[in-house]
Amino acid sequence: MARADVEKRWNEFHRTGLVTVRVSPLKIVAMTLASLVVAMILALMAVAFFLDDGATALKGWIGVLFAPLFLVFAVLEARKLARKSQLTLSSHGITISANRRGERDREMGLRWEEMTHVELYSGSPQSASDDVRIHLASGAGANVEGDVSRGYVDLPDGFAMSKRDLAELLEAIRGFLAARR
Repeated sequence: MARADVEKRWNEFHRTGLVTVRVSPLKIVAMTLASLVVAMILALMAVAFFLDDGATALKGWIGVLFAPLFLVFAVLEARKLARKSQLTLSSHGITISANRRGERDREMGLRWEEMTHVELYSGSPQSASDDVRIHLASGAGANVEGDVSRGYVDLPDGFAMSKRDLAELLEAIRGFLAARR
């Protein structure tokens, strides 16, 4: 745990028994703006192809199909910021919650006993992004939305810690608490 952010949050967990990692406004705004820029570029390229080749331009129609997808992605990213998602690490487990209608609503909860290990998972060499993957013990995951039959759950993106640091912190806390049991 050489990273300063991990060390700081590790010490906070030992001192208070509770660590909260909020969503990063900078990351969310950057992802939203990037999605909007890509959507705008696709739309402008589609217009250029239509002007050059007319309504039969296949590349223009491809741009017309993909530009709205990037707009939807931008809205979904901006929604994370509006919902003020946060990850809470306590001695009992982890909880992901968000603001809905003025109240904090729990979206996911896992006890430390339900986890076998936490890792930074890289899907393939071609994939640019990594995931914080929590591997579940047999029969665990009753408080997790979605399919847990594959034996793991990936944390959502956008938290104020890097995925590498977050995976390291979660595994350190999980290992520490497992050793105490």
